[in-house]
Amino acid sequence: MAKTTITSMRAGLVYGTIGQAEYIIDKFREESGYQNMKVVATGGLGRIISEGTDKIDIYDSELTLQGMRLIYERTKKVKMGSNKLKIGNVSLDGNIVLAPMAGVTDLPFRLLCKRAGADLICTEMVSAKGIFYNNKNTEDLLRIDDRERPVSLQLFGSDPDIISEMAKKSSIGISIY
Repeated sequence: MAKTTITSMRAGLVYGTIGQAEYIIDKFREESGYQNMKVVATGGLGRIISEGTDKIDIYDSELTLQGMRLIYERTKKVKMGSNKLKIGNVSLDGNIVLAPMAGVTDLPFRLLCKRAGADLICTEMVSAKGIFYNNKNTEDLLRIDDRERPVSLQLFGSDPDIISEMAKKSSIGISIY
């Protein structure tokens, strides 16, 4: 239990982030059909999130660079048909997905991962309110290069109406397929 307003707010942010991670994991399992997949967390909040849920199997603080090396080595091998992944109406050639990582998965990094063999690229998490209010920094996060397609975008926010409206907004220049 938190004892001050500030510690209560911090606890709420942590537990809210854990809840979001659990929802994303459950939704991915549901839509992909991979019920027994292993979930790995990395990054700055990865340790805190993984300690707060049983849905994350492994935490590795150094996974990003190791992962890029493994992606490169793995994609050198011939991709077999059983490795294909389908999410909704999007069919991928393989099953290697770059997760969204705030402060990491910017455009140059995503292009490196695509070149190294990632089948689906995910942008950094983008604030729906940032799009709504035409924030310049948010606009930079929305830049997508045709070479990284297919690409997914993860919106976040506290207002479901704004999130829904921004997800549908065609003027942000993102075509979903």
